[in-house]
Amino acid sequence: MIFLGKEGIHIMNRTIRVFSGRKFSSKDIELIRWIRKTYPKLSRKELAGTICELLGWLTPAGRAKIQQCLAFLEKLEGEGIIELPPLDKQKQRRCAVKIPELKVSTEEIRGEARDFEPIHLEIARPGEELKRWRAYVNQYHMLGDKWVFGSRLQYFIKSREKELGCLQFSASAWALTLCLVIITRNQP
Repeated sequence: MIFLGKEGIHIMNRTIRVFSGRKFSSKDIELIRWIRKTYPKLSRKELAGTICELLGWLTPAGRAKIQQCLAFLEKLEGEGIIELPPLDKQKQRRCAVKIPELKVSTEEIRGEARDFEPIHLEIARPGEELKRWRAYVNQYHMLGDKWVFGSRLQYFIKSREKELGCLQFSASAWALTLCLVIITRNQP
């Protein structure tokens, strides 16, 4: 299959694209174009959900990877491969969720790590703990609390019961760990 896009002629016979860890064959791209053409009234989110379902693009928990699919569709649109439905202005968020500012002691903690043992990680559970975790990160991290794609776990770094810091691991970090293990094993 050959078609003309914004970046010139695309030949999709055996092309494989990789996006967000998923490989897309030319048949996958054809299916995406067919879905868009066959169901022109689907919203962007409905379109992404349909594509995820038909391609089996799911998280390990079995949920559709809607956000990643939307980003991929926008990339395809940018290349002139598909045309997405217009954004629904009424459904867009009107404002970001306000995260409360916490009043906590910011005095410097001095000493060696052994002075604060035992140091441990404690998962921030949904509800008040996760709200507090997000408030800390939003208030004290230079980038604030940014939304990350994929699965993630948030932890408090604690010394006894005192919260010393926050830590987050995302699915991309888990993949990186495996990659580093493989690279390390292959070192001479």
